[in-house]
Amino acid sequence: MNWFMFAFMAAIFMAAYHIIRQKALSKEHVMEYLTIYSIFCFILLLPFVSQVDFSQPILMWILIFFKSLVACLGFVFISKAYKHMGVSLVAPLALLTPLFFLLISVFFLREDLKAIHFGGISLLLIGTYILEIDHSQAGPGFKNKLQHLLSPFQVFRGKYYHYILLATFFFSLTITFDKIILVPDVIGLDIQAVDSMTLLFLFRMFAVLIFFTILSFSYDGYKGVIHGVKNAWGWIALAALVFNISDYFYFNAMTLAFAALVVSVKRLSAFFTTLVGGEIFHEKNLLHKSVASLVMIGGVVLLSI
Repeated sequence: MNWFMFAFMAAIFMAAYHIIRQKALSKEHVMEYLTIYSIFCFILLLPFVSQVDFSQPILMWILIFFKSLVACLGFVFISKAYKHMGVSLVAPLALLTPLFFLLISVFFLREDLKAIHFGGISLLLIGTYILEIDHSQAGPGFKNKLQHLLSPFQVFRGKYYHYILLATFFFSLTITFDKIILVPDVIGLDIQAVDSMTLLFLFRMFAVLIFFTILSFSYDGYKGVIHGVKNAWGWIALAALVFNISDYFYFNAMTLAFAALVVSVKRLSAFFTTLVGGEIFHEKNLLHKSVASLVMIGGVVLLSI
């Protein structure tokens, strides 16, 4: 299987994960969900423990831990956004991740920023504007028309929009860590690369420790886990399964192609989530949101060139 098929399959399973997560979050608190979900993710990987290489140098263990920590922070913020906003709104905004990643990659992965990338950035911003424009404010008169045009800038004052921006930034850092861990010589590190299954297993192991620690200090610890398992274990277990599959495809794609290319294909998940998830949860303005998603995907494609 080539890198494109790996990335495309990652996108399909990621879209499924977003939709299943929305169902699970309707029944559970965010931290309870994330802790139980990470436990299920780890348990599902235990049959593959024989394929995991634990003999990693200290530097690689540190890199994987920090990758896990940053990813967990991203999961917390994006899950809070999904819980309080529609999937057809959050998913397209997550397409801003490649924008942050491109800026980070210039400094850490020695990638050049080309003129076409500015076109991609422009399409991402235009798509975001289209997505957020509030049609309810459209009406006769100059004041109404002005409010209609300015509505996308007003909406980003909301707390959950800030959470999305923070999550996309953290996920951009995560992508950078993934590329360095899977292909260390991309930044000139003279250490052996980690294989996809080892990274997936160790990431899930650290995620359990991180989320359970947060739940224990900030909420009700193991009682929250028991409550969540009783309340929504089926949806959470299914979310863990499809996310593990998505990440496995994604990590394999990262070893075969440039990170920007892989991320651009994987972000097709936003379109599928917006269209299918929005229909399932009976959300409004799906055509409008789908058009915005396609514009943003066009921007992602330009960023990958």
